[in-house]
Amino acid sequence: MAEKPVLPSFGRSEDWNLPGEPSPLRHPARLLAVAGAAIVVVAVLMPWVDYSVGTVHASANGLTGDTWGVFSLAIAGGLVAVLASRTAASSQERLIQLLPAILGLAGLVIDYDARLGAEQLADSYRATGYSVSLSAGLEVLLLGSILCALGGLASSLVVWRGTAAARRSSPDAAADQMAGPGADFVAELAVGALASLGCAIAGGVLALDLIRGNGEASGLVAIFSVLGVFIGAVITHALWSRFAPHR
Repeated sequence: MAEKPVLPSFGRSEDWNLPGEPSPLRHPARLLAVAGAAIVVVAVLMPWVDYSVGTVHASANGLTGDTWGVFSLAIAGGLVAVLASRTAASSQERLIQLLPAILGLAGLVIDYDARLGAEQLADSYRATGYSVSLSAGLEVLLLGSILCALGGLASSLVVWRGTAAARRSSPDAAADQMAGPGADFVAELAVGALASLGCAIAGGVLALDLIRGNGEASGLVAIFSVLGVFIGAVITHALWSRFAPHR
């Protein structure tokens, strides 16, 4: 009896039914950040400032009142894009591993700047005789930003643990992975967070000095603050890689 011919790999029917790799976003830590990003989108569209005079009532949200909503959406979208990347999820480059945490912290800085911008907008309406109140959109934005920051920090820890365990060849690799992130990574993350916060504040102060009270250029504060977060993280990573002891 003639043997059944062997089909090439591209002709086998089972090849069409191979399960795909699960998306990195399915990890609980990344899902937390995705939920936070979705809340940020809702918050940007919600009213931030309500104002009225006589029978006229209106409101400004994160897109109509100022540019803060645009920056919030950009940071949240960038965070989701990084977390969805399989390359970033398996990268062994420390700076890439820290990127979700950096973006999460940048979102908190933008949230703070957004609140200040909304208060300035409210003051400008009050000066012209309007009755003004801050709306729930700012509180929802804070919630989304906190979830993005927590999800970003957790995702950075997950990536670090995964790549560190893959590099180990000892039988205790699985136990070491369950033991949590190493002290060097946590220390670098903590120092980087403080450095990023300091650089963000310095960037905001520099922007305020440059615009000198010009409200129309207030978006520069957000740009300089976000740049400060990234500059602080890059400087910390470079100095840590150069001078910190590695085990």
